[in-house]
Amino acid sequence: MNLSRKTFIYTLSLAALIIVFIVLYLIIFLPSLYVEYSYERQANLLTQRHMEFLENNEYDSDNAKANSSVFTTTISIDEKDLDKIYYYNLNFSGVLELKDERLKEIVAKITPNLKKIAKAEDVSTWDELEDINIQDFIDESETKLFKINSFKFQPLNIDKDSTQYNFVRLSNDTSLNSARTKIDGNDYANNLVVTYRNNKIIVTAYSAVAGSIDEIVPIILMNIPVIIAVILVIIILSTLWFSNRIVKPIEKITSHTNEMINMPLDKAGSIMPLPLKTNDEFEILANDIDELYLRLSEQYERLKQDMKSREVFLQASSHQLKTPITVSLLLIEGMIGDIGKYKDHSIYLPKVKNELINMRFIIDELLDMNQDLLSVDISNKEEIDMRALVENLIDRWFSVIDKRELHIEFSGNASITSNLNYIQKITENIIENAIKYAQEGSTILIELDSHKLELQNKTEVANEEIFNHIFEPFVSSGSSGNGLGLYFSNYYAKIMGYSLDVFLEDNIVTSRINFS
Repeated sequence: MNLSRKTFIYTLSLAALIIVFIVLYLIIFLPSLYVEYSYERQANLLTQRHMEFLENNEYDSDNAKANSSVFTTTISIDEKDLDKIYYYNLNFSGVLELKDERLKEIVAKITPNLKKIAKAEDVSTWDELEDINIQDFIDESETKLFKINSFKFQPLNIDKDSTQYNFVRLSNDTSLNSARTKIDGNDYANNLVVTYRNNKIIVTAYSAVAGSIDEIVPIILMNIPVIIAVILVIIILSTLWFSNRIVKPIEKITSHTNEMINMPLDKAGSIMPLPLKTNDEFEILANDIDELYLRLSEQYERLKQDMKSREVFLQASSHQLKTPITVSLLLIEGMIGDIGKYKDHSIYLPKVKNELINMRFIIDELLDMNQDLLSVDISNKEEIDMRALVENLIDRWFSVIDKRELHIEFSGNASITSNLNYIQKITENIIENAIKYAQEGSTILIELDSHKLELQNKTEVANEEIFNHIFEPFVSSGSSGNGLGLYFSNYYAKIMGYSLDVFLEDNIVTSRINFS
């Protein structure tokens, strides 16, 4: 299964979980949250209308209409004049003057409890109102305008177990009283804000039906198929787009790496970098792969050159070893057979010994180089005081310097981070050559800084042809040495990432180690 299909299946599975969560949320939690929100909003609107009335003694009609409070009613009762009830509404206002003594008595009984409610005090009982018969007032409500006949009072079927009361003290003289209940299965909210101020009782009331959960759920269920369809379409389209954004760069990187795998390292330069511009981790990965391949190809080229150098070295070593071996065998055979001048063993045995010493030296150099390559970790670097190192190496040759009357002029100072074993071998060899081949009585100039170590000496050997092959094995002036020193120094310098230059100009040999 490819990555695109896996991504698609994973996203669909995730979408299914999201849809299930959304549906459960809409069915289980949203209706109750909506009903709770409706209750809270009604209470807040009522409180706002009541406070506006206290401030202005009237309703702000524009604000009231905007907030659907057209059925809010406020009444005001003056303790000093209980015969009059002042009423206010968005559509009308007026004064209700009580004529019936029973009504006056009812108002007189209600007033103390309303005062307690305004102050958020406990109202122990409303029992004094239970004997009121509304039917009696209806039967006697005949006026000059109309007469009510056949009126029958039908008590509301209130579910007392579901009724909830909430009292909130808004200020020292004002409180909010909410009652939530179910009447015949419907949710009702009755809110009162009561204020007792300046011997007046002001009551603002608002009753409303909140949306029933049973009414909201069917509406949600009707819209669930549309919600699911929209979610699926959005998810599928976004998944296809996202999968394409993810898979395409991976396919390009895979194709690019396959091209690299099939391309020989010696032709790495023919592969162009992957032009991936995504501004994300894929672009970083593509650049890293190109950089890695480039470094591998560079290391491969260095390895080829190294193997070629080793091959040349081994061939030259074999050739150099053949000469002393052949000479030694001829000398020994002549002495064994007492042939001619070879009868004088005292003369030719030392020559055989010299040839054997020469062979041993070559073999020791080969073993030392191999041991260095196996045992020295070039990553093991430390801070090296190059001036102290050079001075220490020069001190080893003090007897030769005195004997040949050489002068040393040393300028500069520097510290570098390098492998001590390798940098010492490189430096030691160019110092040895400068002292051995410098013209007697001349001056050796040494200049040191953080970028290079440079030695200059006037030489007695002025064969420019030698300097054209100075880093090849067994190339020397013939007067001394075996021609391996600079070969090894150059080899070690390349391992360390340095470069070594040796050239002749006007009989002055310049040897330079470039650290960077």
